[in-house]
Amino acid sequence: MKIEKILVAEDDSEVRWSLVKFLKKEGFSVSEAKDGLEASALLSKEKFDLIITDLNMPNFSGEDLLKLCNKENINSKFIIITAYGDCQSFWKAMKMGVYEYLNKPVSLDELLSLIKKLEETDNERD
Repeated sequence: MKIEKILVAEDDSEVRWSLVKFLKKEGFSVSEAKDGLEASALLSKEKFDLIITDLNMPNFSGEDLLKLCNKENINSKFIIITAYGDCQSFWKAMKMGVYEYLNKPVSLDELLSLIKKLEETDNERD
């Protein structure tokens, strides 16, 4: 599967800005949301190949966003990013279908490598 459209949901504006700027520079079509509520509104209007979301956001967390996507059968891949990672939240996210779970600060090179790996893995399944 070719990753073309990415949604970045992150409440920290500086982190969100750097992710969006980097991903656009790499040629992806990127939309951004300041929290899970804004992200869910975008998901009701368009489809994304990949959602990169902070785990802990006010009002509607990354976990809430993942639950919504699972409930609504939205087939976007998920990468969770967090500054508050622990084993319990990692395993919970993985059981819910998250592709990868990254601790902040996120290495942009590692993120790009994960996206490419995701594309290759999905192509092997097809």
